Order: sequence, then structure tokens, then C-alpha cells
Amino acid sequence: MVFGMELVALLHSFGDSARVKDLLASGVSERQLRSALDAQVLLRPRRGIVALPGARQDFLAARIAGGVLTCTSAALHHGLWQLRPDEHVHLASVRNCREREVSHGTISVPPMQRLPVAGLVDVVIHALRCLPEDDALVIAESALKSGNVALEVLKLRLQGPRNGTGRRRLELADARADSAPEVVVRGMLRRAGLEFRHRVWVKGIGEVDFLVDGWLIIEFDGAAFHMDRKSFRRDLRRNNAGVVRSYATLRFVYEDVFGNPAGMLRDIQQALQRRPRGVA
Repeated sequence: MVFGMELVALLHSFGDSARVKDLLASGVSERQLRSALDAQVLLRPRRGIVALPGARQDFLAARIAGGVLTCTSAALHHGLWQLRPDEHVHLASVRNCREREVSHGTISVPPMQRLPVAGLVDVVIHALRCLPEDDALVIAESALKSGNVALEVLKLRLQGPRNGTGRRRLELADARADSAPEVVVRGMLRRAGLEFRHRVWVKGIGEVDFLVDGWLIIEFDGAAFHMDRKSFRRDLRRNNAGVVRSYATLRFVYEDVFGNPAGMLRDIQQALQRRPRGVA
């Protein structure tokens, strides 16, 4: 039997809301629930569901709909990268969706324990089918990068005539990107028709983010760029080594990728018009 603050702690483990039948199965008595409701320790947003005051609205929406969060609404719960939040709640295994809710059909693997969140495989598959290409690839790439889902498993789930878009997108994921912006830059270069290699080893320099046209190095610098002297010296050596070997380097940051992508691409294209005589 669950007592006192243990009931609140139990609700926290369910994401601050739960179906009554799940709490009863966990050892909570009907008397305890009535007492907690009378004392307004718990609220009853819908028959058969109780919640703590201030409970997460996305979890609550999933429980009211009788389903689970999926696609972009579930990405962060699996530790996946995400480009931008969606004002809509993406749900699976629900019959009817309310305003600002998106239905993704059924799930094929067990959801997260106690939380109304679809399993990783379903989250990725739904994202590949639903979201804009860059958003979908960011989720798929980070899932593959984590090692918690296999590429072959996703391919098997995307068989059939209705999954053509998902299959084409999955073919673009290679689990080599180190961040969401890197996935976006890769898509930008591909759509611009540029010849490039991603995460390639350049002799005398090391691994670079992108090598365009065999000589233009593009590096993406995250928030920690040049925050310490050691990293600063390393990047100086890499840049100097590139110049000595006739490579050119363009460096971009988060604000370039998401704040001025057109200007970023313009810089790359203009740099490519000045091809050096040869690359050592």
C-alpha cells in the first residue's frame, strides 16, 4: 500500500498524471485517492485520470486521448535532437484528435515505462513520415547515433507503398553528424547540388565536418567554440595546416545555420568560384 508523500512521488514517476487503474495496480487504494482529491493534492481532469496541480500538459493530453506522445512531441523524452518545437501535440494509438493534436496511427513497440511516450522505433518512424525533411532527419540521425535503434530495423518498418517518403529520407541519414545543425548543413549542401563529403579525414589536418569540391573545408563551431586555450590552439594549427596544403576553410556557427542560411550558402558558393591551383 502507498502512503502519504509516496503517492505524490508515485505520480511524479508517471509524469505527474496517471490513469486511476494504473495507480490502483501500483498499490494505491481508492480511499487514498478520494482523500487526495478531497484535499486537492490531486485533481481529476477527466474521469479515470488524476493529476498533480501543474502537471505536464503534453502527458495529460496523451492520457486524456488514451494514447502516447510520438514524433516530435516524444523526441526530447528519448534524448533526441530536435530542430524546433511544434505547437501541435503528436499522438499515437488514439481514435480521435482534438484541436492542435496530430494522430499517427498505432504503435508497434512497447511505450516507455509508466510514461505516455511511444517507443524509440515508433517515434523515429512517425517523424520520418510526418515532419519537414530537416526536422525528420535530425530526429532519425540522433536516434541512429545513439546506437539505441538499428538502421535495418527502421528500413523494415518503412516497407510498403505508403512509406516512400520515409524510405527516401532514411537513405540520407548516416549517423555521422555530431549535432542537429550539422544535419541541416548537410541537407543544405545536398539541395544546392554541391559535391561534398561529410566527416572526412584530410591528411595533415584531421577529420573535418565537410569537404566541398575536394578543397573547401566547412566547419561548424558549437557553443563551446574557443572557450578554452587548448581548443583555440588546435583550431589554429588545423587552419594553418589547411592553408599550407592549399585547402580553404569556412567556419560557421549556430546563428549562421538558423539565422542566415541564405548568406551562409552564398559565402560557400562564392568561395567555390575561387578554386586554388592545386591541393597537396
